Amino acid sequence: MWKEQRQQKILDMISQNSSHTVGSLAKSFGLSEITIRKDIKELSDCGLIDRKYGSFSIVKEVKQQLTSSFENNYGQFTGTPVINRQQEDFEVKKQLVKAVFPKLLQVSSVFIDDSSTVLCLLPLLKELSGLTVITPSIVAINHLSFIPNIHTIGLGGTVCTIHKSFIGTTSIDQLQPLHIDLAIFGCYGISEEFGCIENFHSIVGIKKQASFQSQENVILMSGKKWTQSKGVPSLSWKDISMIITDTPPPSLLQKQMNNHNIEILIV
Repeated sequence: MWKEQRQQKILDMISQNSSHTVGSLAKSFGLSEITIRKDIKELSDCGLIDRKYGSFSIVKEVKQQLTSSFENNYGQFTGTPVINRQQEDFEVKKQLVKAVFPKLLQVSSVFIDDSSTVLCLLPLLKELSGLTVITPSIVAINHLSFIPNIHTIGLGGTVCTIHKSFIGTTSIDQLQPLHIDLAIFGCYGISEEFGCIENFHSIVGIKKQASFQSQENVILMSGKKWTQSKGVPSLSWKDISMIITDTPPPSLLQKQMNNHNIEILIV
């Protein structure tokens, strides 16, 4: 089990039962208390868990966003639906997907995430033939079902109604045997310390697994995202191959990209 999967499970377990201790969690996972304490610290550092006097609890705002495959099969997240977010900065998003499109002509398989930016790529895919598209996005699966020349692999799991996407360990497990030539992601923001960040912990595991399976990982993001630096760590700097954006990054972030040999394309 990936660390991100375990941490999501820890959040689910604490959300359901606040009496859990480090010891009980360690026993549940068959791991040492040291490992669980590290997980709790990381979740606390990300603002997902409150730690007080040896106990811990889910931050109220985070608890409202959590989805559990045991208690909530419909992923009732709070937030703006992905369909609505697609209209935000729409012209910029169109330029970003046009810039990444030539890469699709060179690969046989691609992963696309459920972000509103990457979903703007869907209308362009009808021009391709023989491409395998792997995605957790219900919006993408529905769109691609009408394109006969595209082989679509939809990842199942728990449904998130806001993202219109499958999430959770089932989706992650389905990714593991797959070979991916190219993975295309959106992101909530960029942290100088971590790399890509997200506003929901539940979608991180899928992105991490896809990036691990992929030969090349491309991030599409508007320049507004450069100022979003607080969130849940997702793809690290070492996971990113290329960033396509409409605005040059701040100098400190540009330095990190240079240090990790990340290509940047300004459209």
